[in-house]
Amino acid sequence: MATRVRDTTERVIDVVEHVRTNVPVAVQNALPDKPSLLRGAHRVRQKLEGNAAAPKSLEELVVPDELVNIALRDADGGDDREEPFVVHDSGPDTGNRRFLIFSCTLLLTLLQSAANWFLDATFKTVPNLTYQLLVVHAQWADTHITIPCAYILLNNKDQDIYKDALSALRRLVNNASPENVMMDFELGLHNDQQFAKSIAMFRALAFLPVRDVSRGFVLLKRHLEDTYSERAYFDSVMALCDYFEENYIGTVATRNRRNIPRFPQELWNVHEKTLEGSPKTNNTVEGGHNKLHSFFDCDHPSFFRFIRLLRNFTKTLVADVYDLRAGKKINRPMTAQYRLLEHRRRNLVENYHPNNIFDFLESMAGLLALH
Repeated sequence: MATRVRDTTERVIDVVEHVRTNVPVAVQNALPDKPSLLRGAHRVRQKLEGNAAAPKSLEELVVPDELVNIALRDADGGDDREEPFVVHDSGPDTGNRRFLIFSCTLLLTLLQSAANWFLDATFKTVPNLTYQLLVVHAQWADTHITIPCAYILLNNKDQDIYKDALSALRRLVNNASPENVMMDFELGLHNDQQFAKSIAMFRALAFLPVRDVSRGFVLLKRHLEDTYSERAYFDSVMALCDYFEENYIGTVATRNRRNIPRFPQELWNVHEKTLEGSPKTNNTVEGGHNKLHSFFDCDHPSFFRFIRLLRNFTKTLVADVYDLRAGKKINRPMTAQYRLLEHRRRNLVENYHPNNIFDFLESMAGLLALH
């Protein structure tokens, strides 16, 4: 049992129950009672994870030496090699704005050479003291496959911390400039289907030709003002519009011209990519979040357990890259339903006319809300 606790990421309770239900009855009768088995298994797991006290704040965080690096197989059959896993730490001096980046040489090299990056955030797997895990995926060649290449642990959604974190990541990949960066616009889910569709129209803006995106945003904002002005959450809707305008559209300056946003429209627009049949949106990375959460098999682990689990998961990503290089498949085939949605989205883009911008946004939002 101790070996299984040490060598797997299974939950302690699952290991104990597996032992209790699979050994011969005579052996089970000789085992300690269940509470004692659990205590012993937890001691093994805790010893494995080290005795470092959990940090009370990000300023106090000191990553133990045994968690700083990752041991990876040598592609040529040589000895395993150790290399940095914590590839960037903004440091305790940054206080509550501290962030850490986790990756390895192989994945950073893949990210550096990728034409398309996908950014998305997950919240379930993050440890205490932090807010979200920003995941940066790379498109594999000219396929719908994406590989998570860097994990950025952040404590808040402040614009400056995003900028600092992404700047640090770009330095790690020799200031690579991908052709496209497709990202989650941080729009929350909502139970109101009409509202959910209206919010999906923000994502639909990415499918407009770049020349029409600003006009599309103006029409969308007017729609939100007309539709939700009497709702209790109207102020939040307008705050979202302001945030989106500042970061993705550009605020209006003088002579009706717009300032350059933090994420220029050309960077996240997918109109031409859709016509070419390339990956469209962050829907292609949702499966990656599900795999990560399934691998962790828990929400909000302790800080050092989070690092250990993420390190083990990173080894599976490296194995995926080797499989792809060998021509193997790593994902299930695209479902017929997803292929149909892709086909319908492409048809919408092919039949787009600038006189029907709002109708296009509504139709595209309806399709995006289905997946």
